[in-house]
Amino acid sequence: MKFRRVVSYTSIAFFLLLCSSLAWGKGNNQSDLIVSTAWLKAHLGDSGVVIVHVEEVEDATDHYAEGHIPGAHLVPQEYLGITRRGIDGMLPTMDTLIELARGLGISERTKKVVIYGPEHPFGAARLFHALDYLGLKDVLALLDGHFPRWKAEGRPTTDAVPDPTYSDFVPTVNPRALIERGAVGDLMSTLALRRMTDPTMDGKGVVLFDSRPDATYGAGHIPGAVQAFSLLNFEGWWNGFGDPKTRWVLVSRKEIVNRFKALGLGKGDLAITSCTTGIAGAVLYHTLAFAGFDVTLYDGSFNEWSTIEINDELELEIWESVYQDYAGHEVGRLPVVTGLERWQPVIE
Repeated sequence: MKFRRVVSYTSIAFFLLLCSSLAWGKGNNQSDLIVSTAWLKAHLGDSGVVIVHVEEVEDATDHYAEGHIPGAHLVPQEYLGITRRGIDGMLPTMDTLIELARGLGISERTKKVVIYGPEHPFGAARLFHALDYLGLKDVLALLDGHFPRWKAEGRPTTDAVPDPTYSDFVPTVNPRALIERGAVGDLMSTLALRRMTDPTMDGKGVVLFDSRPDATYGAGHIPGAVQAFSLLNFEGWWNGFGDPKTRWVLVSRKEIVNRFKALGLGKGDLAITSCTTGIAGAVLYHTLAFAGFDVTLYDGSFNEWSTIEINDELELEIWESVYQDYAGHEVGRLPVVTGLERWQPVIE
């Protein structure tokens, strides 16, 4: 009876969450979520085009001053993560993000915001997601190939800092860009319960992806999370030392769709991206959005899942029903799975 009671509660929660998630979007192709270096070169100095250089190193200002794309405004990556509720790497507050957008001069007259990273796409993707959360997706794009390709092609750079701008930007918040831990827990525990009665079921409406590499994913991940290392979606990436002209160029939309179809993501499904804190998850978020999938980001990701205490007895009871080693975990903690094999619930 205990098992049936848990199933009835979570089935209702799953149905409501799934119907809501599937109403979020139809998986439109978003080819304009990237722009080529040729396009950006042709539009340098255009009114309505905002270029943003997201610097990942600690001495961001000095590194930016060594060379950047003409007209690019600096955003240090450290501005895009704070400690909230004891969890590191969370998105800043809404007020902080609004001030960031205003400081970049983004307004209703903005036609395109092109974001790039000097060495890799992590910080740029984090800013893309943050601005998408503010409702700016229609004007956002990452520079395909980022700064390494721009330099390798011999395109212009400068050490000049553009004049500061400020706008009265007002957001139209996109709640679909983020999903909270409670909703992730409800969805994944319900999927696990359903797999107990139908072991062949996979995905069926929502798939949680962990965008980290083998070592970190294998050391511990959320039950049910499918590994999908985000950097494998770039043409020339090979341990970060590939040809700079292709290293950070996204593969074709068709290749991305085929890869994630093989990982269990069907047409119309909701993809949830995660990682350790949300930064690598933002890279995968942009990739899946570019490919036309309905996608959201679990901000805080494994950092939050593995460290917070849970006081909801029903939620703990649900996990105890589907996770055979749960009794060995610290009371009040959510279960964590290790190893590279796909986790499946076990009936004792």
